[in-house]
Amino acid sequence: MVDCTQRLKGTRTVERSILIDTYRARRERLKAVLGDAGYPMLLVSRLTSIRYLTGFSGSTGYLLVFANDQQPLLFVDRRYRTQASEQVGDLDVDGGHAPSELIAGVCQRIQASEGRNQCAIEIEFVSGQQYVELCQALGSVEPTRGIVERLRAVKDDSELETLRAAGQMADDVLAHLAAWMQPGITERQIANEFECQARELGASGIINDPVIASGKRSALPHGRATERVIQVGDPLTIDLTPARSGYPDVTRTFHFGEPPERFKEMYAVVAEAQKHAQDAVRPGVLASEINAVAKTTIAAAGYGNYIEHSVGHGVGLDIHEMPFLNSEADPVVLEPGMVVTVEPGVYVPDYGGVRIENSVAVSPTGAEPLNHFTLDLLRL
Repeated sequence: MVDCTQRLKGTRTVERSILIDTYRARRERLKAVLGDAGYPMLLVSRLTSIRYLTGFSGSTGYLLVFANDQQPLLFVDRRYRTQASEQVGDLDVDGGHAPSELIAGVCQRIQASEGRNQCAIEIEFVSGQQYVELCQALGSVEPTRGIVERLRAVKDDSELETLRAAGQMADDVLAHLAAWMQPGITERQIANEFECQARELGASGIINDPVIASGKRSALPHGRATERVIQVGDPLTIDLTPARSGYPDVTRTFHFGEPPERFKEMYAVVAEAQKHAQDAVRPGVLASEINAVAKTTIAAAGYGNYIEHSVGHGVGLDIHEMPFLNSEADPVVLEPGMVVTVEPGVYVPDYGGVRIENSVAVSPTGAEPLNHFTLDLLRL
């Protein structure tokens, strides 16, 4: 095997740039939502939402968006002043603060604004300390949830194009691994090969560690790679999330050597559940109904006690985002432009597990799979 590090030399990440007017249009949609909700301004603190609204990709920052015609203001500390100015185009950037003084600078700007006592904040994405500082400086704030996330749930054309390319990249990585893997390698070697191949194909990063679980460990829904050596007779589940201006999410389960009848049955049940659930994806359907379709199919085959998670979630700039396909979430009706995973699984302790996953875009007429790697059980 060729050393991964050597193969990566000379490769570089290429991320598709999104035009400034696309970001501006997103901010206009947000301003309309704020106006309808009666909030004079929103302090955006979730970094991926800041990136969605401005293009800024740094690791620290705040974005203040006004419901009126005032220009949004991006706050970054001195380390990111130049980067922010290059990335956000026509936005005003306040980049004169030390990292420890950034939230104080934000508070000063809000204090000078009309409606300062009604500033909405993303309560899920501020720390306890930040919340205290905001309340002390402003007197009161308006905690909100999901304002930007609901906008992000419906992808625009540029996002769909990016996610289609990302889905193809994930398929290509899976195809490479299926041809490359053999008994005697470790789960950790597969993880290393995955990252190497993903970066060669243009991935800008890897989200967390991939799920790579073999043998009885495949019954762990989130089993991370270990030094376990894969042997003939082992199942292997691989869940990949390489980043390419967005996160495709795809899972396949393989088998080394001829699988036993019990495993073939498990695989057939999950494959049927995945097909039925994916076929149910269309505009106007409750997200929770997709979950119910998959669970009903699995339970009817006698594996209802081995379901460990809901059938899926939204994907985009975050690997888990709205809408969530489960019965516990707020009722969400699927709309064209939403992108979700469909990933039923069965996990039998001390035996093994099967998960099959595609990322799927909701089209005006149904579901558009973003992954096309075979759903058949591959023997390696």
